[in-house]
Amino acid sequence: MYLVLGTFVPCLTVSTGRAEAQELFLTWNTTEVAENQRQMNPERLAYPDELADQVPELFCIGKLLFRVSDTCQVLFAPGNLQYNAAQGTHRCADGSTANGSWRFAPNQWECIGSANGNISSSYDGWIDLFAWGSLNAKIPFPGEHKNIAGTNYDWGVWCEIGTDAPGTWRTLTREEWDYLFKSRENARQLYGYGSIEGMNGLIVLPDEWEQPVDVSFGLNYSNSYTETEWRKMEAAGAVFLPYAGSRYFNGHYNLVERVGSYGYYWTASCTNMSGYEDYSMQLMLPGPGCGVGPRGMGRSVRLVQTKRIIKP
Repeated sequence: MYLVLGTFVPCLTVSTGRAEAQELFLTWNTTEVAENQRQMNPERLAYPDELADQVPELFCIGKLLFRVSDTCQVLFAPGNLQYNAAQGTHRCADGSTANGSWRFAPNQWECIGSANGNISSSYDGWIDLFAWGSLNAKIPFPGEHKNIAGTNYDWGVWCEIGTDAPGTWRTLTREEWDYLFKSRENARQLYGYGSIEGMNGLIVLPDEWEQPVDVSFGLNYSNSYTETEWRKMEAAGAVFLPYAGSRYFNGHYNLVERVGSYGYYWTASCTNMSGYEDYSMQLMLPGPGCGVGPRGMGRSVRLVQTKRIIKP
């Protein structure tokens, strides 16, 4: 059985004739696994089967979902993760409040670029290239052979992002990224390379893709869209992962290169080979695939929400 839970599509309240179906969210059970760390257990997701017959077809967001395993579909965040160390505060998963603000990029194709080189605890500007598992966006997770999936080292689990409570979002694992691009049905027909307003990147289509009638899409490398054209693709569920480059080590990890030419997105998975290198999804030609990079390198983060659990 399928049950779709929640969406950021504008209309969140739909009349059913008997009652109004409000936005529903997954409820996570949590188990303490270490000091200052929580483990989110997706196998114990609670979702109210008894409400399934009250949710009309219009409420379903299947056309915006992406399968990342045999049993899970996700909704992508509306843009890459961004952080400002000097503006405001944000709530944390343990109930505390920390300095700085988190948000998603205003548009899917937007990235910060060379200004990421200004990274510091006092920099009053937005950055979007992060060290792996870093909560302050600069110092990497300690040298341990552990995945960060479901822990407080996952940006979406630990931090309030905009007005979204801690735990609303999460980072895909290496296996989930691989499944998205290689194992879901018609996987190779559901992504292509292109640009929006001149920014290069990878276009990823949802499982139930319906092409807008007046906008084209091809599996080649020449898809090019104006903002107006992209809005039609976006409304149909398309996701754009911009080539935001990387922040490299030059003595201080503040050298930003390859913006517009390369895209690297962190996974939640450890290599299990080194305490200082972990997996990121590399989006460039000839095709997306996971590679290994030093934890201190600044790379992009695109979070997801688990929206549909498919019972075996």
